[in-house]
Amino acid sequence: MHLEKHQEESSRQKFWQQRGLNVLGWPMQRAQENEKNEQQMLTARQGTEEEIQSKNFFLQPPNPFPLDKAEQELPPFVVEQLEQFYMQYVSSLQERTQALYRDSLQLFFDYISQYFGRSFLWSKLTEEALAYFCSVWYIDQGSGNAIRSKIFLNTLKYLFRWLQQEGITDVYKQYRLVYRTLIHTLPTAFEAKRWLRRSENREGKGHGSKISGIFLWALSHTGSTLEVNGKWKPLKLDNPPPGWPEDCFWLQGTFKVEVTGCSILWIDKVYPKYPLGLGEPLAKNLGG
Repeated sequence: MHLEKHQEESSRQKFWQQRGLNVLGWPMQRAQENEKNEQQMLTARQGTEEEIQSKNFFLQPPNPFPLDKAEQELPPFVVEQLEQFYMQYVSSLQERTQALYRDSLQLFFDYISQYFGRSFLWSKLTEEALAYFCSVWYIDQGSGNAIRSKIFLNTLKYLFRWLQQEGITDVYKQYRLVYRTLIHTLPTAFEAKRWLRRSENREGKGHGSKISGIFLWALSHTGSTLEVNGKWKPLKLDNPPPGWPEDCFWLQGTFKVEVTGCSILWIDKVYPKYPLGLGEPLAKNLGG
């Protein structure tokens, strides 16, 4: 029986290796890369309360830190369900489309492995856990763009809808709330980063103080503003695209603050602001 089980697991591992999603025997190199990325992200977000005054309102991961590598192994039933989805839904698609789906599924696998591991149950994918995964963790991986982010969100939609149709879990109900918001704002966040970098002034000439961290940014018909120490200050931009939608985003970077407003020294990441729970704002203190 032990030999049969070993042969079965070896066959399953070979199946996923051939498709670029090695879910059994997760590669040590991948684990080390993720550990390094997590450390870099934690370092980037560290700072004083003054530097990151909006940090307390920023979506947080399901657990403060990723699990140890030894604990980042998913239950066998989850692996089997992912395999079933791949065989029934993905394997019949064109090769290029399959590759894009594999990339999205690999990200999903990495996320639930890092933060849930052996204790993972589908019920742990709450709206908040899904929102963090799609709007923060995904961006932190550094491999997305406006087009790929739509494919990423749609891959998850098909996966969770399939799980619901198979009678496995109803997490699709939670994901629909996330999808309806992020299918628009996640691609926009990538576009926003691209043109915000045109307004960077890395030399930082002029008077004012420098601040670094994650800050709430609002763009409306009245202009562009950045929340600094609880106050909204004009954010200078060079020719923002016409017709840009009114919305709020989280900007991670370095800014120069003067009496008349703020300017961008460096933009690292742009995150969509997710309105968590039945239309409630991400942070009640922010008001809207």
